[in-house]
Amino acid sequence: AAAAADLADAAGFGGGGGGGACGGGAEAQDDKTAEVGEIIRGCLRSTGINEAAFHDLVPPGGADRATAACTFSALLALASAGELVVSQDGPFGRILVSEAIFAF
Repeated sequence: AAAAADLADAAGFGGGGGGGACGGGAEAQDDKTAEVGEIIRGCLRSTGINEAAFHDLVPPGGADRATAACTFSALLALASAGELVVSQDGPFGRILVSEAIFAF
């Protein structure tokens, strides 16, 4: 629930904020997406297994639809950028999120 509140704030929906990851200009979207990414990475690291289901990060009933949608949009942007890994076994299956592992 705390993660959902943090994500709502990052997406711009907490405390009556506007814009958010789904609104405003491109710069605002980039900033919000980065902030959502930091919150998600913090949640993943706190589990000790570096993987979590999306519904654990944004529990149904723990965040409004706009927050969930904007968080998911930011998650997809971060996955496209290679910063997070998102997987789903099939339609309507659990969406798993993990940190990208870079080999050097």
